[in-house]
Amino acid sequence: PVATAGHALASVAFTAPASNGGSAITSYTVTSSPGSFTATGASSPVTVTGLTSGTSYTFTVVATNAVGNSVASTASAAVATARLCSANVGGTTKVFMCYNLGVTGSQDPLTHQGGANNGALYQWGRQTDGHEVRTSATQAGPVAGAVASKFITSASPPYDWISPSNNNLWLDASKTANDPCPAGFRVPTQAQWGGLFRDGTTSGAPGTATQNTWTWTGNGFKVGANLYLPAAGLRGFFDGTFEVGSNGYYWSSTGTLNSSKVLKFNSGNVVPNLSEARGIGYSVRCISE
Repeated sequence: PVATAGHALASVAFTAPASNGGSAITSYTVTSSPGSFTATGASSPVTVTGLTSGTSYTFTVVATNAVGNSVASTASAAVATARLCSANVGGTTKVFMCYNLGVTGSQDPLTHQGGANNGALYQWGRQTDGHEVRTSATQAGPVAGAVASKFITSASPPYDWISPSNNNLWLDASKTANDPCPAGFRVPTQAQWGGLFRDGTTSGAPGTATQNTWTWTGNGFKVGANLYLPAAGLRGFFDGTFEVGSNGYYWSSTGTLNSSKVLKFNSGNVVPNLSEARGIGYSVRCISE
């Protein structure tokens, strides 16, 4: 087998045996060492999750058919440490998803990867329904409710995609049904974005950060040692056009009267308390609940 390390996971590729013993193979089970973490799939590759940060793993594969289990394969070469992404948030280490929502693959999450780590661009309060994909079509709005796969534009204040505006689609107090983050994660609050920088609502140059070291990489910020936020840009509310490359914008769950709070940054400034129109498409980076 050939294992590729992800972050708290590994993808294990293998070649089917030359002979199935006269009975079709129905599944393959991959087992890690150490830990004996297992995962089962119908074909190569199989992804093993739940791995421990800071540990090196090898993997074996067993094929199963109606007769029973094969002998185990030889072990894969050891893969690099499985890693979780994390940073200091207001004095507490918090786990983040390693990628912006919409990123696929298991590439290095701590570098730009030619834009492959930029991900999708969400309108505030919306679920994952296809509107966030950078190639989605636009529809003139505002509208009374979300339209799947359509980025809703707005040409008049308050430049929201929905009318009337709804402050409860995402909330600080609890994860809502509209929150697009997977189980165990949620959209960060403004206070959490502020806690990643200097706490509260204070803006400033990257070098003034007190909670983590913010290092500009030319296309985003390395925050501490285990978190990277790409300057993934935005999609405009007026006509759905894009700005990508020099600025990063990340939604918070914090809503105000007709707008919501955003973490914005560029090479020279970090603003954790920007109020922006909800019709704009911004990045979502999920934080552990």
